[in-house]
Amino acid sequence: MTAAESKSPATGLFMIAACAGVANASLLCAPVLATQLMAELGYDARRTGLFFSLEFAGYCVAGLFGRMALPRFGWPLLLRAAILTAIVGNLCALACLHHPDILLAARLLTATGNALMGIVAMSYANIHPRSRQAYGIYIMGQCIAGTLGLIFLPTLFLHTGIAAYFLLLPCLLTILLFGVSRLPPGRALQEAGGPNRSTPASGSHVPIRRLAVLLFYVGLSGIWTFSGQLAMAAGFNAQHSGYMLGLAAGFGILGSSAATWLGKDDYSDRSLTLTGYGLLRASLLMLVWPWAPSFVVGTLLFKFSWTFVVPVLFAVVGRQDRSGEVVAEINFIAGLGLAVAPWAGGQ
Repeated sequence: MTAAESKSPATGLFMIAACAGVANASLLCAPVLATQLMAELGYDARRTGLFFSLEFAGYCVAGLFGRMALPRFGWPLLLRAAILTAIVGNLCALACLHHPDILLAARLLTATGNALMGIVAMSYANIHPRSRQAYGIYIMGQCIAGTLGLIFLPTLFLHTGIAAYFLLLPCLLTILLFGVSRLPPGRALQEAGGPNRSTPASGSHVPIRRLAVLLFYVGLSGIWTFSGQLAMAAGFNAQHSGYMLGLAAGFGILGSSAATWLGKDDYSDRSLTLTGYGLLRASLLMLVWPWAPSFVVGTLLFKFSWTFVVPVLFAVVGRQDRSGEVVAEINFIAGLGLAVAPWAGGQ
């Protein structure tokens, strides 16, 4: 963000990254969480898939709400409301950990707050003059949080169980509340003109781009949620699997860093997208082979490639947006993909 857009540009970018990491914690740490749900609470693959499907259904709820709210309310106000909702939801989940039906309802509430927080952060990235670079920082925040979670959560779970996860998040969310005041009222910026946007794409391209986002997140969530089980099939135990996936998240940092760096330059969206999807296809070919070296290379490449291509995907679709409505719609569509994939994968 420029100085005119933020009380502190560095703080604004930090908040984008921090909100992205905390808001998407369940997606980022899904392999470790899925394994722990099965081991500690006795969930089978179907119930685990339902758990994450409801988590990601919150993206749909938040997307619908955000499409109406972002053009009408100040974005810092919406961000505070989202953070408080997520805090309450996590504490409710902690209190009813051994009551599966209530736990699922609590996670849906939490996921809605988390997703709205992510939508607001994405909206701030979208109004950045270099949106590809800002989206790269958004994804980088996710990857840093995912790396830390996948490395340290397995060890934490060995000593405290999964309850530690639902207690840790409210603490982090409370810290984030103090940074909200450093963000500008995004809606007012858009009314004042905001940064220039490219001419919106023709109507015939809009459904194609929506379908691209949907299919991308169906594939991403379906693979990443059960990658812990793929790791075990390749010969890794639960703790080593966590370390392996944490290392993969580190490669995600490299992918998002590459997207951020290239976002400064005038590389074409087409060339960056084709590069990212080419790497994704190569990683999938390696992951389907149940052999440890193939799994290691495939996982690292998968994480690098999807974090590389997502900033470009979001920036292209977001060029149609000036008020946050399209960003909210992206999250609704992504939520559909995220919600369907774990359920389908658990069948």
